[in-house]
Amino acid sequence: GDEHDKRSPWLHIEWIERGGPHLAGSPSPDRCGFGTTFIRDAAEHQLHGRAALDFGQSGLQCTIDLPLETSAG
Repeated sequence: GDEHDKRSPWLHIEWIERGGPHLAGSPSPDRCGFGTTFIRDAAEHQLHGRAALDFGQSGLQCTIDLPLETSAG
């Protein structure tokens, strides 16, 4: 990580979805839907964090890391 990681706290969110449509062994869908695009754009561009989505055979796993600003400026 960069120096910001060590000085400021981060919020770490993980969720796993089960029982959704099977992705036929593909590691990710051919195209992203609205929800996937929204999560990535919001986390990375608006909130200056990171989002990773893993489309495994057992379901979607999403990890989001967001910096928590402790002071203005």
